[in-house]
Amino acid sequence: MTVNFDAGYLASPYHVLSGYLSSIGAAADSAQVAFERAGPIGVQVQGTTETQGEFGSEVKTSNLAHSFCPGAAGYLDTIGYLSESYLSTRMCVSAGAQFQFVATEARGCQVLGTLYNTTNLRILHDYDTRGDDGLNWTSNSTEISSTDSFNVNNLNTDIVDQVWQSSFGTVVGISLDCDLGSFPSFMDTLAFLNHNMTTSAVVTIHLSDNPAHAPTGESFSFDQTLFDSIYIAENLPTLGWDFMRIDIDDPTNLDGFIYIGTVVGGSALVMTDRECFTQNVKRTPVSFADGIQTEAFSYVRNFRGIRYKSQMTFKNMLYTGTNWSRLDNLFNDINTTLKALWIPTPAFPLRYMTYAKLTRIPEQNHNVISEKSDWINFTIDTDEAL
Repeated sequence: MTVNFDAGYLASPYHVLSGYLSSIGAAADSAQVAFERAGPIGVQVQGTTETQGEFGSEVKTSNLAHSFCPGAAGYLDTIGYLSESYLSTRMCVSAGAQFQFVATEARGCQVLGTLYNTTNLRILHDYDTRGDDGLNWTSNSTEISSTDSFNVNNLNTDIVDQVWQSSFGTVVGISLDCDLGSFPSFMDTLAFLNHNMTTSAVVTIHLSDNPAHAPTGESFSFDQTLFDSIYIAENLPTLGWDFMRIDIDDPTNLDGFIYIGTVVGGSALVMTDRECFTQNVKRTPVSFADGIQTEAFSYVRNFRGIRYKSQMTFKNMLYTGTNWSRLDNLFNDINTTLKALWIPTPAFPLRYMTYAKLTRIPEQNHNVISEKSDWINFTIDTDEAL
């Protein structure tokens, strides 16, 4: 169809006029033109324009104010596209246009993505259970000692032989309270190291934002194993808590008291994808003893039991990837001076677990193909006797 307009859509070559989709001029030669065009948000607009001059507008809206533009200028007519607020709270309409529209609203959101698993190597080194100052534990039962040997804050020491102990004759109704510090704890790993609880002990963990646990936010129990016990969350915790209470009932304990050497808990570093150690784990028992030089030029040694060394080899880990970045930061944080809880096999955590220091910061062997294709081999060695 050929239409000879003096202004407006189809009046001259497409896009020549400054007003794309401009309103129909009053002096158009054609008597009547039917047209269709797209609405503001995917809505089709259909109308009829006549040549008798400009006339009033009818606008149907949904909670949206409207106004007639000065000079009868239409939407997208004389001003540049998106030069003003797109779909603002007021909208200009062309003379004679009638339309309906639907407004959409976008809302911002924040999403935390993580690859959590209970199968790959996990390393716990940042302990929420030590609070802000390491003096964050209380107990309703502690054995009295002239040297304060069984202080409840012994739960924070790296020396697992230095224990907290309940009062003699108290094996049930024990509560240990822990202030988890200034920031909420999203605890996915918790370990009791060097304890004397039996496998029939009932241990319940309560987490709360209230130090009196009124109310308690979350509670769970986990089975106790001899000497060491480890809890690993099946799913990534989505709520953080400020306080933890450990309730212990162990009526079959023949020692007549409960002791625990060290408690560590917090958010572990979890290896993701398939970039983990090779299937071989080297485990070496070590006879651990400490000693002191006496004035008689003799050296007195104190046998402290068996400790373990562990070795894990990693091959072809992407140097620019997340796993190596997190491990590299870990090595810088703990170097060879701080202990971490190393759990190579979380599905059966106690088999190769060590609470140990690095014997050395790992040596890096790189296979460099390009800047982004840099593959690294290295070995992690830990030693509980250090």
